[in-house]
Amino acid sequence: MGKNDDTIIIKKYTNRRLYNTATSSYVTLDNLVELVREEKEFVVRDAKTGADLTHSILTQISTGELPVPNRQIFVSCRITLEQDHLKWNYLRRRVSA
Repeated sequence: MGKNDDTIIIKKYTNRRLYNTATSSYVTLDNLVELVREEKEFVVRDAKTGADLTHSILTQISTGELPVPNRQIFVSCRITLEQDHLKWNYLRRRVSA
Protein backbone atom coordinates (compact mmCIF):
# COMPACT_ATOMS: atom_id res chain seq x y z
CA MET A 1 0.00 0.00 0.00
CA GLY A 2 1.42 3.37 -0.93
CA LYS A 3 2.55 5.52 1.94
CA ASN A 4 1.63 9.19 1.57
CA ASP A 5 0.22 12.04 3.63
CA ASP A 6 -3.34 10.77 3.12
CA THR A 7 -2.62 7.31 4.53
CA ILE A 8 -4.54 6.76 7.75
CA ILE A 9 -2.50 5.23 10.54
CA ILE A 10 -4.27 2.73 12.76
CA LYS A 11 -2.43 1.70 15.92
CA LYS A 12 -3.06 -1.73 17.39
CA TYR A 13 -2.50 -1.97 21.12
CA THR A 14 -1.70 -5.09 23.13
CA ASN A 15 -5.25 -5.12 24.48
CA ARG A 16 -6.33 -5.75 20.84
CA ARG A 17 -7.88 -2.31 20.49
CA LEU A 18 -7.44 -0.38 17.26
CA TYR A 19 -6.91 3.39 17.35
CA ASN A 20 -7.41 5.66 14.34
CA THR A 21 -4.87 8.47 14.66
CA ALA A 22 -6.67 10.57 12.02
CA THR A 23 -9.91 10.73 14.01
CA SER A 24 -8.38 10.24 17.47
CA SER A 25 -10.82 7.45 18.23
CA TYR A 26 -10.93 3.73 18.79
CA VAL A 27 -12.24 1.73 15.84
CA THR A 28 -13.42 -1.79 15.13
CA LEU A 29 -12.81 -4.19 12.28
CA ASP A 30 -16.12 -3.01 10.84
CA ASN A 31 -14.72 0.52 10.68
CA LEU A 32 -11.72 -0.80 8.75
CA VAL A 33 -14.11 -2.54 6.38
CA GLU A 34 -15.70 0.85 5.71
CA LEU A 35 -12.29 2.38 4.99
CA VAL A 36 -11.65 -0.33 2.40
CA ARG A 37 -15.07 0.21 0.84
CA GLU A 38 -14.39 3.94 0.66
CA GLU A 39 -11.00 3.15 -0.94
CA LYS A 40 -9.13 5.04 1.75
CA GLU A 41 -5.54 4.06 2.32
CA PHE A 42 -4.62 2.91 5.78
CA VAL A 43 -1.87 1.04 7.51
CA VAL A 44 -2.15 -0.84 10.80
CA ARG A 45 0.90 -0.59 13.04
CA ASP A 46 1.77 -2.18 16.35
CA ALA A 47 1.56 0.70 18.83
CA LYS A 48 4.66 -0.46 20.72
CA THR A 49 7.04 -1.65 17.98
CA GLY A 50 5.70 0.13 14.90
CA ALA A 51 5.60 -3.16 12.98
CA ASP A 52 3.26 -3.22 10.00
CA LEU A 53 0.23 -5.39 10.88
CA THR A 54 -1.95 -4.41 7.91
CA HIS A 55 -1.65 -7.78 6.20
CA SER A 56 -2.61 -9.77 9.30
CA ILE A 57 -5.59 -7.51 10.03
CA LEU A 58 -6.90 -7.79 6.47
CA THR A 59 -6.38 -11.55 6.63
CA GLN A 60 -8.36 -11.67 9.87
CA ILE A 61 -11.17 -9.74 8.22
CA SER A 62 -11.19 -11.88 5.09
CA THR A 63 -11.12 -15.25 6.85
CA GLY A 64 -14.01 -15.08 9.18
CA GLU A 65 -14.84 -11.75 10.70
CA LEU A 66 -17.36 -10.88 7.97
CA PRO A 67 -20.36 -12.57 6.38
CA VAL A 68 -19.43 -14.81 3.44
CA PRO A 69 -20.58 -12.43 0.62
CA ASN A 70 -18.09 -9.75 1.72
CA ARG A 71 -15.04 -12.00 1.95
CA GLN A 72 -14.31 -11.92 -1.77
CA ILE A 73 -13.79 -8.15 -1.61
CA PHE A 74 -11.12 -8.52 1.04
CA VAL A 75 -9.38 -11.46 -0.59
CA SER A 76 -8.99 -9.25 -3.68
CA CYS A 77 -7.73 -6.37 -1.52
CA ARG A 78 -5.26 -8.64 0.22
CA ILE A 79 -3.85 -9.91 -3.08
CA THR A 80 -3.50 -6.34 -4.35
CA LEU A 81 -1.77 -5.25 -1.14
CA GLU A 82 0.67 -8.16 -1.35
CA GLN A 83 1.52 -7.29 -4.95
CA ASP A 84 2.00 -3.62 -4.04
CA HIS A 85 4.20 -4.62 -1.10
CA LEU A 86 6.41 -6.77 -3.36
CA LYS A 87 6.73 -3.93 -5.89
CA TRP A 88 7.56 -1.45 -3.12
CA ASN A 89 10.26 -3.72 -1.68
CA TYR A 90 11.75 -4.25 -5.14
CA LEU A 91 11.88 -0.50 -5.84
CA ARG A 92 13.30 0.22 -2.40
CA ARG A 93 16.11 -2.31 -2.96
CA ARG A 94 16.86 -0.89 -6.42
CA VAL A 95 17.07 2.67 -5.12
CA SER A 96 19.21 1.64 -2.16
CA ALA A 97 21.71 -0.24 -4.35
